[in-house]
Amino acid sequence: MQKNTKLREETRHGVLAVSFIALAIFLELGAFKLAGVAGEASFNGLSYLVGKGFFLFPITLLIVGISFFKKGGPSVVAVSMIGGIVFFLSGLGLGEVLFQNSTGGIVGHLVVIPLIRLFDVWA
Repeated sequence: MQKNTKLREETRHGVLAVSFIALAIFLELGAFKLAGVAGEASFNGLSYLVGKGFFLFPITLLIVGISFFKKGGPSVVAVSMIGGIVFFLSGLGLGEVLFQNSTGGIVGHLVVIPLIRLFDVWA
């Protein structure tokens, strides 16, 4: 006899939503050194990659997690994920362009380099 182990779509969305929100809370606690060694290590690693734009990552996870609680099919999930990634990368790039000094970290710098080369005005 074979058991049906498929989860309903609403259940999967709920699990993803709770996971994203829990990860956002963990990362925020890590930023304030309230999540132990693992939280501090994750903060240090992500700070190296995304600089001061680190705080955009938990905000993005929170927004995407909340969007999973809303009703919608797989297309809404894909749009939420893509929108979250675009929001995060554009925020890092914008921070890097406006404030420089590695505000967007390595990732922000990699996002901005091709755009500056493409749209920069030579005087």
